[in-house]
Amino acid sequence: MFEAKKLRFNWGENDSMKIMNANYFMRRYWAGGYHFGDDSQFEIFISKEKWQIGWSNKDQQGKLFYERIREVKIGDFFALKALGGKHDLTVSALGIVIDNREIPSGELKIKWIKSGEIYKSKAPKGTGAGNWFGTLLEIKREEDIAQIFKPLFEPNEEDVRI
Repeated sequence: MFEAKKLRFNWGENDSMKIMNANYFMRRYWAGGYHFGDDSQFEIFISKEKWQIGWSNKDQQGKLFYERIREVKIGDFFALKALGGKHDLTVSALGIVIDNREIPSGELKIKWIKSGEIYKSKAPKGTGAGNWFGTLLEIKREEDIAQIFKPLFEPNEEDVRI
C-alpha cells in the first residue's frame, strides 16, 4: 500500500513546515494543464508561482473547472501536466498549493518544488484514473499518486532537509 511521508522542505520560510504538513492525512493530489489552446503557459506559471484555468467561467466547459477548483485546498499537491499524442502524459512540475484566495478568478498560488521532465509515459487509464484530457483533475488512485508524485516522496538531498 502507498504511504506518503512527511517532508520538510528548505524554502527559507518560517511557515514552510506548516504548509507542507497542513492537512497531512487529508491532502489531495491534483493535475492541471499548462496549455491555453496551442500556447504554453509553463514559464509564466513557474515564474509567477501560480496555476490558473484557461477557460472563461461563462463557457459551459469552463464552469466545470471553476466548480472543481473550489475543492483545492492549501497543502494539496499539484502536478503541472501536458497531454498529447495517443494519451502521452508529461508532468513538468510538482508543487504544493500555498494560497487559494484567488479561486474565484480560477487561480491558485503554487510553491513549485520540482520542475523538469518528472514523468513521461502513457497517462493512467482504467477505473478511477480520471480524465487526463481535462484542464484540472484530482488524482485519486494510490498507484497514480505514487508514480507521478514520486520525486516528492523520494527527493534528492538537494531538494529537502530532513
